[in-house]
Amino acid sequence: MKNQAQSSSRILFAGGCHVLGFPVGEEYSFSTVALCSFLPNETEAPNLLGYINLRSGLSIADVCRQQKIEILVLQLGHYETMPKLRKIFKTIFHLHNNRRQKACIVDSCNFVPEPNKHYQRGLYSRFLHIRRIICAYLLVAIGQRRRMFDPTAAAASLDSILSSLKPLHLGRVFLLSPFSCDEPVVRACRLQAIPIFIDAAKKHGCVYIDAFGMLESYGKGKDFLANFSDSIHLSRLGHQRVGLMVGKSMCVALEDVSNASFDAWK
Repeated sequence: MKNQAQSSSRILFAGGCHVLGFPVGEEYSFSTVALCSFLPNETEAPNLLGYINLRSGLSIADVCRQQKIEILVLQLGHYETMPKLRKIFKTIFHLHNNRRQKACIVDSCNFVPEPNKHYQRGLYSRFLHIRRIICAYLLVAIGQRRRMFDPTAAAASLDSILSSLKPLHLGRVFLLSPFSCDEPVVRACRLQAIPIFIDAAKKHGCVYIDAFGMLESYGKGKDFLANFSDSIHLSRLGHQRVGLMVGKSMCVALEDVSNASFDAWK
């Protein structure tokens, strides 16, 4: 009964580049892994949509209505305002940064998958990290900390998105935490966002999935770095680990709902 209900559900994974599996490829993305774990006997995966622009909850709600979504998994990404920060880095330190170009590739869903890409700390990456940390301290010193991360804006954005989904009466909404990473400033911003995500999940009745804590559990050595293809994005192994966690959380939560419904019927 449970498997039949699961296979008939229409599932939407709404998120950014991680939902699409950048840079390892969609077939290795955590969303694909989660679906395979959630529906191991299905030959055809249920509805899976990668969705980039997540600043508008109304847009997500429209997709849910059009596609008749029953289960929604939100990887709402990361609320550090890195485009502003990158601009400051480039102005102060004249850094060459090709992430803007990569972002355009991801937005067009046209990137070339690199499933075997692995991240390693090198001298150049360490040098960039040190310069970014120095820049972050400068921003804090001149009272511009919110140029990196604005907790009030992050909370308001999350609340707006989740509030817009309430009229849909979805069967279940899963809210993933931001993902940990090796980029020190970005990681610090995402760490500040964790309590905001937890509070939003409680307020709106979502199932919270602590992907940040799971990735952090691997320490800070080689096991941790193996989760990433670069200093921010997950590797194939990282997607596998997050995907299995998400799939298991979906199974447990929906089984609890089914049991509760059956008990109520009795």
